Amino acid sequence: MQSLPQISLKKWFLYALIGSVAVSALLGMLAILVGDFGEFEIRVLLTSLTISGASLCGLSSGAALEAKRARVLPACGIGLAIVAAAMIVFGIWTEVQPDEFWKTTLTMAVFAAACSHMALLLLARLAPRYAWSLWAATVAVFGVALIVTVMMWAEVHEETMFRLLGVAGILDGAITILIPIFHRLSRGNVEIPASVADAPTLSEIDREISQLQSRLDDLERLREQVTSS
Repeated sequence: MQSLPQISLKKWFLYALIGSVAVSALLGMLAILVGDFGEFEIRVLLTSLTISGASLCGLSSGAALEAKRARVLPACGIGLAIVAAAMIVFGIWTEVQPDEFWKTTLTMAVFAAACSHMALLLLARLAPRYAWSLWAATVAVFGVALIVTVMMWAEVHEETMFRLLGVAGILDGAITILIPIFHRLSRGNVEIPASVADAPTLSEIDREISQLQSRLDDLERLREQVTSS
């Protein structure tokens, strides 16, 4: 009996992203053609956009998990993205009013994005001389998330905090651009163990077993035909 093909978590997020983008595009075209975009359509569009955002976070974190670059950070990114998306969709369709609900939801969404952003940067393989950039990225990425969260909960509107957020955002953007460059410059200086580079994933192993099992079944049937003839 052949086993059913396993679909990785990353593929589930990819399918969700494709579906949500398709729905958003369809609603946009209908709004242009029909000219009527009511409350229901707006809620569906916001739901689709929410699923798209959560799927992007999940894809980033899932890539880090499959590459075995980290475990806790990508897992947190996936968990926070799912919970935040569920809460946002719930709020969209039930019209939840309390500020605490939305502040909690947005806090989860901000840190889901931060975890997924950092998980994506962890895919870079850097030479030892560039290792500092990942630590700098961690401080910048989560620094932005922390400042946004504090400003939201404390309802801070002071110019100083906006300046601080701007500085942190610039550092975040700069280090995000530099890490892929450092990854490129590190080629030839980072040795990837063969056991890691060539190690198959669980889905690949299951697919190979399924193919071998199918081949064995064919050979058994052929053997019975030859024996009986």
